[in-house]
Amino acid sequence: MNIVKYIYREVHYRIVQKNPMLKNNPVRYNHALKTALSMKKGIGYQFLSYLLFGLFSGMSIFVISSVDMISTYVVFLSLIPFIFAVFITSVQGSNVVYMGVFEPLKPLPIKLGSKYLSFYLLLEILPSLGIVLPTSIVISLKYPLPGIISFLWFFTGIFLGHIVGLLILILFGLKIKQRAGKSELLISVARAILFFLFFGIFYAFVYMQRYIMEHSGEWVGLIGKYSIMFPFSSGTIFHPLFSTVLLILYLALLGPLYYILILRIWSRIMEPRVVFGEKGIREYKIKSSSALFTLIGKDMKVLIRRTALLAGFLITLYIVFPQIFMVLSTGKFPIFNAAIILMMIGAFSAGGIDSVLKIDINAIEFLRTLPLKKKDFVMGKIISMSVVPWGIGIAILILALYYNGLYALILLPYVFLLPFIASSVVMLYYFHYKEEDIGIPDLKKTDLIILFLILMFIMGIISIPLIFHLIWLSEIVAFGIFLGTLILLRR
Repeated sequence: MNIVKYIYREVHYRIVQKNPMLKNNPVRYNHALKTALSMKKGIGYQFLSYLLFGLFSGMSIFVISSVDMISTYVVFLSLIPFIFAVFITSVQGSNVVYMGVFEPLKPLPIKLGSKYLSFYLLLEILPSLGIVLPTSIVISLKYPLPGIISFLWFFTGIFLGHIVGLLILILFGLKIKQRAGKSELLISVARAILFFLFFGIFYAFVYMQRYIMEHSGEWVGLIGKYSIMFPFSSGTIFHPLFSTVLLILYLALLGPLYYILILRIWSRIMEPRVVFGEKGIREYKIKSSSALFTLIGKDMKVLIRRTALLAGFLITLYIVFPQIFMVLSTGKFPIFNAAIILMMIGAFSAGGIDSVLKIDINAIEFLRTLPLKKKDFVMGKIISMSVVPWGIGIAILILALYYNGLYALILLPYVFLLPFIASSVVMLYYFHYKEEDIGIPDLKKTDLIILFLILMFIMGIISIPLIFHLIWLSEIVAFGIFLGTLILLRR
């Protein structure tokens, strides 16, 4: 257990050290470091945060009287800890090995050091039980034996997800790349998408409750038909004998498989597989590109590869995601509602300011040595901040076109103007000085509050015509402000 504790503290210490969001902010850094080095605090805080989501599911089960509906609910709910286990094992496991945490253990007479990696990863996964624990408790209050079995299935889902994650780790991780090829960029993009889906689980969790209540009858037949397959097997809790036999069979199969996988992982840690990437000699070519597009391309590549920054960069998506779920669940999307959502996207586009500036925190001295103009640097950051809001806005516009026809194209100016305006206001606030030197501003809470008030004032002016459903007039106002920001950026 001491070795597991050492791995936990070392991994979280290095995560804090490499997090660019904490640099130049001693207060946040010290607080994060204090939490990171305490295994009890770290796991405890995670468990409590997941428990809040779990209480919603527990309350839903409390008011459900149908056994079939409860079984369907358990099937869907068992997928959440399973996905958590796959994600954390495959991604975090690879990161732990690459950090070199196991290097001090290699000379020691340890036959199976990978078991400590596995125990550490399981320790990181266990807080996800907070999502399902209230459900098992509520079921136990109504039906004691099925409630206990449901918890065992949730735990089995974690163990199964952990094994799948270990398999992914063996197949795609634990290798040394001599030369990065195009496949590495695809892997980075896939990791970024998986990161988004990981957080999207929480929103799907809310939508899932309504879906189950409406379609539980359809799923009962599937549970009966595919009851030996996970996650449908977890829906057999009201057949205790059959469900217990299934649990024993699963554990009997997963136990030996787990042992084989950690044997393979330890051999890979001791002697990593070397991959040489793309072969052949390629002609070296110098490509000319403007400073603006080069900066934007650099920002996008860094964001895809660094999930610590990506979380803050996608803040607009987290805020708007529930609205998209509501549209999909109700089947209605009036033009006025779409305009309000686009206004929200514009207002919260500034949420990525911290991430987009911290990209260059380690490279700012190098950038100062280049013939880079301040206006190009600022414009590059504005467009980088606007990329995600533009993408979300286009998705909202497509939904509006689907439900309202071509008339929804009236919203097109909102999609591109509002994020650009918000991002421009933020960058003008921080880079309004006359000197040409570029730098990373210190984002203080007072500055953020002032910026929030300025943005709300500007968005308020743009939205006044919306009160009278005059979208075209609102867009004219937005275009005027857009021109104003362009003039100020040129100065």
